Amino acid sequence: MKNRYFFITFEGIDGSGKSTQMYKLLEYIRNNDDYPFGNKYSNIWLTREPTDITKYGRKIIKLIKSEKLTKEEAFEFYIKDRIEHSRLIKKYLNKSYVVCSRFDISTFAYQHVQGYSYEDIYNAHGFDKGMSQVPDLTIIVDIDPEMAFERCNSRGEDSGFFEKKEFLIQAAKAQLDAVKWWQKYHPERKFVIVNGNLSIEEVTKDMLEKIAVDFMEIKK
Repeated sequence: MKNRYFFITFEGIDGSGKSTQMYKLLEYIRNNDDYPFGNKYSNIWLTREPTDITKYGRKIIKLIKSEKLTKEEAFEFYIKDRIEHSRLIKKYLNKSYVVCSRFDISTFAYQHVQGYSYEDIYNAHGFDKGMSQVPDLTIIVDIDPEMAFERCNSRGEDSGFFEKKEFLIQAAKAQLDAVKWWQKYHPERKFVIVNGNLSIEEVTKDMLEKIAVDFMEIKK
């Protein structure tokens, strides 16, 4: 694992604050040379899903806005977008770190709530065939769904399907269950779970401390 770049993903239900913490991490590593891969000269490719890169990602964005995304389309399009996205991620990992807002755990959580098993989701990704990139480290901002729902509403966002309160409650549990599933079958994958109910500063502190420990492990 030495002398290579890392793929880091941020996950969490809508309103969890994952994007805020992602930018906090980027700011910190740019200004702290003693932190794992901290260096103002570090090459970092910042990306997100659904992408605006693939035709499937653009379809998702369009359908979410119109609230016409069916569960079958979500299952198919998110994974196809991710497989194509993974091809780019693999190329960037040859020369930079990759940090992504939302990746596979979002699908494991949201599509599981819609009736798909973790095994079916895993197999559709083609992880064993190298079709989808497995993250080196995944940070999950775990928040009380009630708080997340209030944040979505306070931002004036339309309460689309993925932001319905009951759905968020189920998705929050499903993402943690997905972590347990991965740890059972692929214990080499690293996860950091932080308490999103805390203040932004406290969440950041918790995240940075846990990443430092896990990052040093995956560097060995």
